[in-house]
Amino acid sequence: MKIPDRLCNRFLSGFFRGLSIRKKLMIIIMIACSVALLIVSTISSMNDWAYKKRETGKFLFVQARIIGSNSVGALMFDDKAAGEEILGSLTSNPYIIYAVLYRGNGEVFAMYLRDGIDPDRLPGKPVERGYFYRQRYLQVLEPVMNEGERIGDILLVSDLGGLYAELGWHISLNAVAIIVAFFVAFLLSVVLQRTVSEPLVGLSRIMIAVSKSREYSLRAEKVSNDEIGQLVDGFNEMLSEIQVRDKTLRKEIDERRRVETSLRESEKAYRTLAENLPAIVYRFIFEKGKKVCFFNEMLLPMTGYREDELEEGELCYIDGLILPEDREHVMKEIRKAIKRREPFEVEYRLRHKDGSERHFLERGRPVTGPDGKALYIDGVIFDITEMRVLEKEAIKSGQLASIGELAAGVAHEINNPINGIINYAQILLDETDSTSFQYDVSERILREGDRIAKIVKGLLFFARYRKGERVLARVDALVSEALQLYGAQLRKDGIFIKVYIDELLPEVVVNPQQIEQVFLNLLSNARYALNEKYPSNHKDKTIEISASEMQINDRLYLGVVFFDRGTGIPDDIKNRIPEPFVTTKPAGIGTGLGLSISHGIIKDHGGEILIDSELGVYTKITIILPVTK
Repeated sequence: MKIPDRLCNRFLSGFFRGLSIRKKLMIIIMIACSVALLIVSTISSMNDWAYKKRETGKFLFVQARIIGSNSVGALMFDDKAAGEEILGSLTSNPYIIYAVLYRGNGEVFAMYLRDGIDPDRLPGKPVERGYFYRQRYLQVLEPVMNEGERIGDILLVSDLGGLYAELGWHISLNAVAIIVAFFVAFLLSVVLQRTVSEPLVGLSRIMIAVSKSREYSLRAEKVSNDEIGQLVDGFNEMLSEIQVRDKTLRKEIDERRRVETSLRESEKAYRTLAENLPAIVYRFIFEKGKKVCFFNEMLLPMTGYREDELEEGELCYIDGLILPEDREHVMKEIRKAIKRREPFEVEYRLRHKDGSERHFLERGRPVTGPDGKALYIDGVIFDITEMRVLEKEAIKSGQLASIGELAAGVAHEINNPINGIINYAQILLDETDSTSFQYDVSERILREGDRIAKIVKGLLFFARYRKGERVLARVDALVSEALQLYGAQLRKDGIFIKVYIDELLPEVVVNPQQIEQVFLNLLSNARYALNEKYPSNHKDKTIEISASEMQINDRLYLGVVFFDRGTGIPDDIKNRIPEPFVTTKPAGIGTGLGLSISHGIIKDHGGEILIDSELGVYTKITIILPVTK
């Protein structure tokens, strides 16, 4: 069964599989008819051949018995002439070509050979009696009996050429019959195959039309109730179901497109909002290993770090930047929000890449799955550093305003009595001998009264200093004026002054007297720090003053730097320098109002004072003033 299966599969996968149903049906009908006719013809020819052979054998067997019976007398009387005459009667049968009459001992008694026959090509005498087919010859060996006693044998040899000729003619007739039947089968197949192929072809056309047009309202025509009719019914029913599903699907697709369009618009709006929002917008995903997605580019400007520079933390990439004292509180609040499935808001401090401390406000919302497990957190992180600074400044301004009001009240209350004390002390000095004890006491009263008057004057200036008229001025000229007023005292203490200021620097719009007052205050503080560290002359007992241009937020500024290698400023006081009455000097030496007043003056000019100092090493104070074109 394997070989026919292989041949069938090879036939189907090659030529036959690519034919149309019509041609397949025609070929099947013709092959079936041809094979049937061929089988019938073959069986008929084989049966006819067997019948002819059998009849020829019987005929030759009868002939052998007749001749044997007629040859008994010739054998008995040893009459060869009579024997040959009997065998000569076989000339009337054209198929018998050879005959031999044997004695009982097997010797040839008489023989007949048709003219033109070569005896050497004839088969030999059979060993046994009966009839035998040898090549194209039929041999019959029959005993010659006389009263039950065998007296000889008779051998007849018949040529089967005639029989083969009749078989060939019979096969030719069958072949003609097959050809005629094949042609008739072809004509019938052309007509009959339509009953099967037409419904299938029609069904195929409908299938192609539906496939191309997607028109599911088309239906195939049913022409019979057989299997093809059932196939058509099934196909039409399937089209009906597809039509219903197609309508439903179209509605779903339209709805999905509408939702997708709305979603894209919402996403676009959200993306635009996220990209323009001055905050870090993120999504922290818990599944498949923690992963954070940032929806804008604010991570770098707000933290100073790129995304690839940060390691993945427990709840976000910036976990490691949060100050240690705030981190546990932040983690606790976020975990609590995840557990309760509610939004959270937490404020914390973060260390920027430049080392500065920033205040951040983070708002987020955990999204959980059906099992209650957190899937991701959507959050926004705002930099509220400026707001917190403004709050502190507002608080400080309120404190300063209160202190100013207090200072003004105290100054007014003290000013009149102190003027009286100074006047009376001066009278005592004028009327007392300079060598007397009273003169010395009066001089001390006058000196301390002048110091109190200066403090009162400082308090009044701190409470309400006048802006005064502002003009264009060169920084080098302002520094020069301050050094002319204070240079003698600096030189007296052995302090060197180094000035590195380019005269071509742009001018600034300032109140010259106020800026000079700031410079004088800085020179005074530097003088005290250097004298404290170096009581005598020293090579590092120097004040360096320099100035340069700088760009801040695309605006031009001048930075004036006062640098000394004195005692420096402690860290706990450094950030409180702008506050009034904060000083590094011991009681009775300074009032703590100098830098506070200077801070107010520079701030009123739109500038800023930056303090950089290391205790016992150096102090660097930078005055930043805006350049007005």
